[in-house]
Amino acid sequence: MQKKVSELQSLELFTSENGGLRPFGRVVDLLFDDDSWKVRYLVVQVESPLSGRVLVSPSVTTNVDFEEHRIESTQTAQQIAETPLQNNGRLLSAAEICGYTVESQIGPAGRLEDLVIDMKSWIADYAKADSVSWLATQSSMFSTTRISEVNWKTHRIHVDLQPEVLQPVFPSAGLNTTSRN
Repeated sequence: MQKKVSELQSLELFTSENGGLRPFGRVVDLLFDDDSWKVRYLVVQVESPLSGRVLVSPSVTTNVDFEEHRIESTQTAQQIAETPLQNNGRLLSAAEICGYTVESQIGPAGRLEDLVIDMKSWIADYAKADSVSWLATQSSMFSTTRISEVNWKTHRIHVDLQPEVLQPVFPSAGLNTTSRN
């Protein structure tokens, strides 16, 4: 199953407490490894009494229910709060890069709208960009393997594609896409 980052943001996270589940907070962002596009952490805005943001590894989540708008953790609130933060290289914030300019081999070509996550592997396989300058006012989707650089200073995402090879995404087509290669 594939889901857009925008569908994951604001899911309510429930923790395992005394044989049951308890609301803990809401997903507000996802952090990706800058090489593999694997989701390393869900950024969760914690409700009281802790208040603040914590990082939760997707490896401790189960039962992502989009109809109920919730995701469950195998950990307790205390386990999550006590998890040490690890520095695994440079992490990309989905909330930050959505809106960056997508730049093709011939120049600016639109803005990043969303990322598409494979929910089994937690890898962002595809990026969705508005393609006003490519295909009228339609959106296009391309493999994240085609992203050659994310430039934090200029807020640009460089892709090694010509604009005309990006496939349009039509509402009836859903998220079915071709292979990552």
